[in-house]
Amino acid sequence: MPNVNTEQTAPAARELMRSLPAVLSLGGDAVSPASAIRDTLRIMAGELLRPQLGVTPIAYLARWRMSVAQSRLANEEVPIGVLAAELGYSSEAAFNRAFSRIVGCTPGSLRKKSR
Repeated sequence: MPNVNTEQTAPAARELMRSLPAVLSLGGDAVSPASAIRDTLRIMAGELLRPQLGVTPIAYLARWRMSVAQSRLANEEVPIGVLAAELGYSSEAAFNRAFSRIVGCTPGSLRKKSR
């Protein structure tokens, strides 16, 4: 995860950083008010946070998800498919691909190394 000094970040950006994972994972369909709010917040988050984070909000969210996944894989016996669903992935395979791309190893191999 990027190292961000939130003490020196503007108050609005700090609040968006705290709520970013929830904002970016809001549900809704293309015509709903929730979708319009979600899309507006994504744009605002991108404009405010990219200079602070050094990455796009979507990349930040992906890294945050993998940080959660790494901790849970190392410390809990949660099945990988269940963890994938809890983190918002449509399938275990999609989660495995994203995890491998971001972390550099498979979820199963990380779990084995942690034991």
